[in-house]
Amino acid sequence: MMRSASGNEYDPISDITLTANNAPTRAAGKGYQTARLLARASSQHFTVPDHATLSGGAGVSFEYNFWVYLNSLPAGVMCLLTKDNVSGGSRGYSSYWYNVNQRFNFELYSDGSTGTGLVADTFGAPVINTWYNIGLGFSDSLDKAFMYVNNGPLDYSATVTTSFNDTSPFSIGCRESFGSKSDFLDGRVTQVYFARDNFTAAERTLLWNNGAGQTIENILTKGL
Repeated sequence: MMRSASGNEYDPISDITLTANNAPTRAAGKGYQTARLLARASSQHFTVPDHATLSGGAGVSFEYNFWVYLNSLPAGVMCLLTKDNVSGGSRGYSSYWYNVNQRFNFELYSDGSTGTGLVADTFGAPVINTWYNIGLGFSDSLDKAFMYVNNGPLDYSATVTTSFNDTSPFSIGCRESFGSKSDFLDGRVTQVYFARDNFTAAERTLLWNNGAGQTIENILTKGL
């Protein structure tokens, strides 16, 4: 996902269409050699209404793996992938870069309002104009959220949690907040992979591919 030249993004495997908002364009990427460029100043982002495939729930593990490129480090939050509605009671999860700690962060909500946060401290602070491979998700067997960068060690949440079957929209490059969108990304996103399970170490290494990323053709051929 995230390889179209313009307009919406469609994933034929999950039959999910992400709606492009405020005309995000195309830029050089990883693997596909294309990415979607999201300009914070123009509030560009992608969204889809609540979808069962992208929701958590009792006994559900899940994991995302994607590439992100930061064009700037503003004085604020920049959301990456979110299924979140700040205004109310059905928050799922939110990943973002935070100017206060200068790190990638991930927050998982166990009941729609109680959040468990973690910080990618093992990797450290990202810089602009650089591609990063980010993985994040929830392990039902461990009852913990996790996050990793560039196929590195996993940072786990310090407390036990669970995932929640929320009703919030899924967004790339922003999050829902009191009926509007906020915390827009300034950068590029490409190769967004999702599984209702956790990837193995070998699969994460495949997606990382020594920093080169992968094409969907290689992923399907290798059976991920």
